[in-house]
Amino acid sequence: MNILHKNFSLLASDRKATAKGPCTINMPGITIHAKDGATIQGVKKIYLSSDKLQALGIAGNTQEHPYTAVIEQSTSINESLRSIRQHMEGFLCIEDRASVLKLGSYMENQGIVTFFDSDQNSYFSNLHVFSVLHNATKIFWCDNNGSLLIHIGSGSNSLEQAVGRDEILKFAASVQSIEQLDHCLEWLKLTYKKVSTIDPGSGEDFVAVLSTRDNPEFRTVSSE
Repeated sequence: MNILHKNFSLLASDRKATAKGPCTINMPGITIHAKDGATIQGVKKIYLSSDKLQALGIAGNTQEHPYTAVIEQSTSINESLRSIRQHMEGFLCIEDRASVLKLGSYMENQGIVTFFDSDQNSYFSNLHVFSVLHNATKIFWCDNNGSLLIHIGSGSNSLEQAVGRDEILKFAASVQSIEQLDHCLEWLKLTYKKVSTIDPGSGEDFVAVLSTRDNPEFRTVSSE
């Protein structure tokens, strides 16, 4: 979930992941084989560029976002965005139409890259969505004192049901300065809790990173 303002960007993500069916989970020093699927807490879904001026949040199948490694090594916004577009294009089955005919269910992957562009004196967030059948991207920015709320992942489908569309719009319009950071974090805390009660794929626990005009490097923030 991304709260985007003309003067700051706050990116948050839960840390829960669910794997259905037989799966193998690789972690430093250990490999876990789960015959009937698994639910994992503490999964990394936010990545920072090497200069910490870009933050990426992902949703979907973690292994289908290999460009995260490019972004973690990057100091170029354009390089990062280009690597995502190239991966999305290559992920399509458009040249393998035989596999499309045999396709059953498939995962939709999503991501948000957010950053401050000093040349344009503006914060931007780039939303990207891709699967074997489609891809799309859209760029967002703010030019007023309100904020935008951009959300991805399985919890997106339950957000309006859990929180209410009017409440979401009211919150976004109410955020007018970085001095309201505690308010934003408390709202996120309550929202993640509400969504997790009706969406089994979403976790209540979340992490958040923040970039501001006076300190554009993303750093971890907490409501505790």
